[in-house]
Amino acid sequence: MSTAPRWTLVCSGCGAKREPGGLPTVCEQCGSPWLVRYGALPAPSAKASLAGRDWSMWRYREWL
Repeated sequence: MSTAPRWTLVCSGCGAKREPGGLPTVCEQCGSPWLVRYGALPAPSAKASLAGRDWSMWRYREWL
């Protein structure tokens, strides 16, 4: 079983890419915030399960 993350960080300003290790908040090259890019979308069944969940950030746990 792989423990590699299913997402990477991409700079919103210059497009630089970075692994998610550490606690990066802004790009080291230009100072812009990082965007999360996921390798795949959640399964369609994940969207169907939203209807019965509380309105908190954990409602979207498959995307987090």
